[in-house]
Amino acid sequence: MWISEQSNRPDTSRPPRRNNQPEVTGAAPTRRSPGDPIPIPHTTAASQFLYGASAVLAALKAGKRKLYKLYLHQRAARDADGDSAFQIKRLAEKAGVELVQVQDDFLRVMDKMADWRPHNGCVLEASPLPKLPVTGLGEVSPGQSTFAVTVSHQSKEERDINGSNDKISYNSHGWRQPFVLLLDHVVDQGNLGAVMRTAYFLGVDAVAISTHASASLTPAATKASAGAAEVVQTFAVEKPNEFVEMSRNNGWQIFAAEALEDPNSPKERSAADSQQTPPFVALLKSRRGKVRIMPFRTPLAEQPCLLMLGGEGEGLTKKLRSLAHYEVGIPSVPGKKDVGVDSLNVSVAGALLCMEFLRKPADLKTQALPDTSNDEQEKLFDVSPASAT
Repeated sequence: MWISEQSNRPDTSRPPRRNNQPEVTGAAPTRRSPGDPIPIPHTTAASQFLYGASAVLAALKAGKRKLYKLYLHQRAARDADGDSAFQIKRLAEKAGVELVQVQDDFLRVMDKMADWRPHNGCVLEASPLPKLPVTGLGEVSPGQSTFAVTVSHQSKEERDINGSNDKISYNSHGWRQPFVLLLDHVVDQGNLGAVMRTAYFLGVDAVAISTHASASLTPAATKASAGAAEVVQTFAVEKPNEFVEMSRNNGWQIFAAEALEDPNSPKERSAADSQQTPPFVALLKSRRGKVRIMPFRTPLAEQPCLLMLGGEGEGLTKKLRSLAHYEVGIPSVPGKKDVGVDSLNVSVAGALLCMEFLRKPADLKTQALPDTSNDEQEKLFDVSPASAT
């Protein structure tokens, strides 16, 4: 390759720029010794630097950010068709973005802009990605393919970036209600980006991210999403428990993604038998410890759904689990040698779960979920706020 993929150490083996080479267009020369600090030019204090062709292309196509400067190395990496650089330059010109053509003596600055990750000679300075702050999901209007949200207070500057629209459009595809993810304690930027990529690819209507307990949509997360984060509707949630309670009270069905506690136990293994075609099942648990497992059929034809995904370590908090109507899990194959792997990565589990939720029933009929409010039946979830722990 024409450019070394930097890790944590800048490449100081390149010879200094010769005097007959042109200066960097629009940027100050950066010839300095390896020990010198590397200043980064910022248009605004809140600027982010997106890096890599896919992330930069997606940002230019989506048009959700304010775009300031495009730094493009003269040998910028190209895709298999040889037109990535051409597309990037054309879209940047159309959007009125200042193009800064750079050469080898600016690479260390680009490396630092990309936090020493591979950028392939392409860095875009832009505003942060919009994240609408919401306190809950509201009423659904299927005829108009919209659902309401309650928007938190914002300053004028925040409204300029995030917007303030409280009616969110979604694509029903002629059969379903909206489907939203809530990410809580997902701290790895790579996992966050992978979930955003899944949401885009499978058609999730929005992704809500807890602001105090999860990774934010940094350039690293955007790159991990292959640019998909640029177009997924994103909500910022300051208080996840209150968000879920309000959404539940407004008619949303709440699901908590959980690992099966003992997938190889005789009871759970017999329930998750080979006749179940979906890759996962719904777990219905009572406070007395009973578990009822059933094949899963999406309820989206009848009800809007919120699926909660927890972090890589402990998963969802006890409070959030207690607010769910149902838990859903992916059964493990029985009989494996135990090496300590008892669950899937959150992005992989999220992809499998989303695929089943969004799978259109062949007969357009959904399996009715059990009524858990009848005192004469086994009460499976006591999720009133007073009893939630």
